[in-house]
Amino acid sequence: MRYAKVNMEGRVEILNGEGDRFLIGPGEINGILDTEGFVDSQRGVSEGRGYLEVCFSFTDAEGVGYVYRNALFPWVLWPSEPIRVRPAAGEFAKRITLKMLLDTRDTAPIRFVNGTELVNRHKYNDVTFELQEEERSLAVRATVYIGELVCSNEPSYAAVDYEVPLERLLWRKAPVIAVDDVMPEGENYVPIIRKTTGCSQGVTPSPIVVMPRARA
Repeated sequence: MRYAKVNMEGRVEILNGEGDRFLIGPGEINGILDTEGFVDSQRGVSEGRGYLEVCFSFTDAEGVGYVYRNALFPWVLWPSEPIRVRPAAGEFAKRITLKMLLDTRDTAPIRFVNGTELVNRHKYNDVTFELQEEERSLAVRATVYIGELVCSNEPSYAAVDYEVPLERLLWRKAPVIAVDDVMPEGENYVPIIRKTTGCSQGVTPSPIVVMPRARA
C-alpha cells in the first residue's frame, strides 16, 4: 500500500453500480493504491489462479472519499504495446507474486528497450508476475516460458523487468460474480463505492466530479 498518482490527459466518464456518474480528469488523480492476489475460495479462485485485486482510494473535488476495488485478469500486466522491457537484473523487491498459465499463441513479441524482440507463443505458458507498487506504476518482473533448451529436457524461462502504468489498472468494468466462478470485466459498470467511514487520509482532492443518480 502506498500513495500513488495518475495523470489523466483527457476526461473519462464512467458509471458505478449505483448509477452515479463520475467525470474523471483531466489532471492528476491522487490516491492510495493497494494490490493483492485476489482469492475467493467459495468460487474456486485461489492465489495460484492469478487474479489481481486492485484497490485505489481517492477523494473527489469536494473531498468526499471513494474506493475503486476490482479483480482483474493478469493480462493487464502483460508487456503489450507500448511497454518496453529490460532483461531482469539484480534483486527484485517484490511485494506480491501471481502465477498462472496463459495462452500466448496470438500475442505480439515482447519488445526490449534496445529494439530486440522475444517471441513467446505457447498454448500453456507458465508465467510468474512479481509486483511492487510505485508512485505512478507497478514495477513488474515477469518470468515466462520460452521453450525447451536445445541440449536439455529442462524447460527454459526468460525473466524481464518493466513498468505497467497505473492508468491501465483503473476504471475497468466490475467482474461478474457467479455461484461458482468470477469473470473479470463482465459487468457494465465500474466498481466504485463511497467510503462510509472516514476519508482517504492525506490524499489531495482530485479533479473528479460525481453526479449522483436521482433516487426516489
